[in-house]
Amino acid sequence: MISRRTWKKTGSPALSQGITTVKTADGSPMSIQGCFEADFTIFDRHHHPVPGRGNCYVTEATDLLGLEWCIQMPDYRQLKDQYNCRQAAVALDNNHELA
Repeated sequence: MISRRTWKKTGSPALSQGITTVKTADGSPMSIQGCFEADFTIFDRHHHPVPGRGNCYVTEATDLLGLEWCIQMPDYRQLKDQYNCRQAAVALDNNHELA
């Protein structure tokens, strides 16, 4: 998600209209000007480049790295896998304590 200002700095790529409704963390609707598909590079915690591709939504003033891009990062996937494994282990421990 990028602001109109950042979108202009990237050369104002053509925007697609008719996108789905986007909401803020508190559930209120967010005004989206349009979106375009973009290639991107994010640097991981070891400063290695990680390429990806995804939709980039243009807003009036918000610059934010969204989940659609985050899930393409190996560091994100590793964190998610570790967290899910811990949740499963805790759930199993809780089941054994109840039995």
